[in-house]
Amino acid sequence: MRMLVSEADARPATSMRRTLRAAGYGVDIVTTISQLLAEARSVKYDLVIIGRSRSGEDAVNAVRTLRTSRCSVPILMISTDGKLEERIGALDAGVDDYITAPFDHSELLARVRALLRRPRALGSAVLRAGNLEIDAVAGEVRCSGKPLSLRAGELQLLTLLARSNGTVVAKSSIKAALPDFHGHRSGNAIEARVSRLRKALKRVRADVAIETVRGFGYLLGHTPPGSPTDHHGNRFLRES
Repeated sequence: MRMLVSEADARPATSMRRTLRAAGYGVDIVTTISQLLAEARSVKYDLVIIGRSRSGEDAVNAVRTLRTSRCSVPILMISTDGKLEERIGALDAGVDDYITAPFDHSELLARVRALLRRPRALGSAVLRAGNLEIDAVAGEVRCSGKPLSLRAGELQLLTLLARSNGTVVAKSSIKAALPDFHGHRSGNAIEARVSRLRKALKRVRADVAIETVRGFGYLLGHTPPGSPTDHHGNRFLRES
């Protein structure tokens, strides 16, 4: 497997290359944003690792540019700044995972393996979940071929859940990944967004539904015909 490492600082770039090559991966290194964009678009890499030693905003803009041009390669971002707003900006731009330096290289390899294990369909421009097709780049959702209009925050939540491939997404992960909701990050704000999205999915008769794993988070699961619902009309909620 071949990876692209974008890092302006020679020392961490060399260290990562040594670690990745020892694990059996092919590694190319670029030092500028223009080189990163050119290589990621022209070469079929299995993973891109982006350091943020230059400028965090430059790195995030590069990710956003790649995703807008429908480059679906998994992206791992490394930062020396683990502030919440930095993580949110990176994840919103299209980063698949985020790690803060300093870190142990065994953790780096574990995150690399986790990203490479993900089905390739999850990294494609269009996500599919049941009878839904979600194009997060174009901002479009279709249910059985028909357009589904969603607010930006609801689309981002649906995309996040669809990328989890039927596994539970913790509330803490949702808080970190989704943009601020009118300046609030309370559980109530997340629940309100989930509620609106549930109603939208029910309205178009989607065959997936958001399940609550109480005390932990949410997952997007398949809804068999005739599935029981709660008194709000939602699918039966799973207890943890």
